[in-house]
Amino acid sequence: MSITADTPLSLIKQTLSDKHREGREADLELARRVTCNKTSSVNYYIGEFSDGIVSYIKKAIYHGKDPRSDMYLVLSAPIKNSGVPGWHRVSLYQAYKGCSLQTYTRNISIRELIKIEKKEQSNNNATEFLDYMDYESLLRLEIATEEEYDVDESKMRKVRQAYSMLKERDKLAIQLLVIEKHTALDVFDQLAVFMHPKTAVGQSREEVIKKWNDKQKQDAVALIKGRAISKLVRFYSVIQ
Repeated sequence: MSITADTPLSLIKQTLSDKHREGREADLELARRVTCNKTSSVNYYIGEFSDGIVSYIKKAIYHGKDPRSDMYLVLSAPIKNSGVPGWHRVSLYQAYKGCSLQTYTRNISIRELIKIEKKEQSNNNATEFLDYMDYESLLRLEIATEEEYDVDESKMRKVRQAYSMLKERDKLAIQLLVIEKHTALDVFDQLAVFMHPKTAVGQSREEVIKKWNDKQKQDAVALIKGRAISKLVRFYSVIQ
């Protein structure tokens, strides 16, 4: 039986479960339905269809953490201004040389989630570096002594100097998020002026930001924080 746009999802599932099937019509049709944001197909694709991939990444790459939310973000990107997933990577699937949709999804997910995990480790290392310092002294440029804070004074001098080299945007991000430890949503409005999302023709930056949900706001603030920390660490590393 050939697979068409009218084929029930249950039959597509049955066909995909056959490891020895000939042709990739079912794979291509599932990919098409996902890119069209057919709810039942998307739920199956991110759920049961990807369980084996999730299990592998959780064990081999994410060290026990559940990767499914990150995997969803990778596969569903870009999110359009309307909030609807674009599924760009899935839309590129063409069953090239007989490649199954599952193999294609697995390869993309592993490649991109390795990047995410490495970036997270890098950010954690930077945060550990910052957590070692006395932020109030850094912010107020007070003199910290080794006896008082049990911190190498030369390191405090370097971190203050690195902090002074930052742009005001990065100083504000570190002050609010690292020193004062506010949540991303609490300081979003203060940092929104530094955000420059992609806009459609005739659409303003403010209009795009106004439509963001809490997750999008948190991601935008995290990006600003990550950049600020990276710059501080970079400046610190070059100071003699």
